[in-house]
Amino acid sequence: MLDINYINELLQEGKSVKDIRTILQIGEKSFQKQIRKMNYKYNQKIRRYEPIGEVLDNPMTNYSSNNNKPVKNENRADFLTIKEKDTIQFLDENIDLIKQLLNNYKATTSHNNSDIVINLINDKKLNPKPKSVRINEYVWRDWLEFTKDLPFSKADLISQALIEFIERHKSTHNDKKDL
Repeated sequence: MLDINYINELLQEGKSVKDIRTILQIGEKSFQKQIRKMNYKYNQKIRRYEPIGEVLDNPMTNYSSNNNKPVKNENRADFLTIKEKDTIQFLDENIDLIKQLLNNYKATTSHNNSDIVINLINDKKLNPKPKSVRINEYVWRDWLEFTKDLPFSKADLISQALIEFIERHKSTHNDKKDL
């Protein structure tokens, strides 16, 4: 396997890629194949090989102000592959949607090993208004105690409870209407 740091040193000394292949006694196709396998490409602007992908925090392609030569860094973990770069770009472009999905997931998923699942259609675009309903005081107190440690809003819990009540009694109610 080729030593990319050695190759870059020779390039900085003014040697051409052809000279380096001669020094290393390697053919052009074999040399290029090994360079690609190491995930590097030649940058003509700075006359050196650099990793394919974007550099995160790597001084290898930055020039030191005092000697105008690139600073060596042999740690490949500082470089991103093209796939990693694309993944980060996708996450960056969709961060708000990802946060919303996670918040919705957290709001609709039980965290207390209970079987509560909130399955509601998001009605925020309808600009919902507060509703007033009279509830038996004893039931309300029990409700407050029951819901105090749950990770769901009371509005979502009441809405889900109403949906479940409707579903459970829908067929019985419709049968009685038909009589």
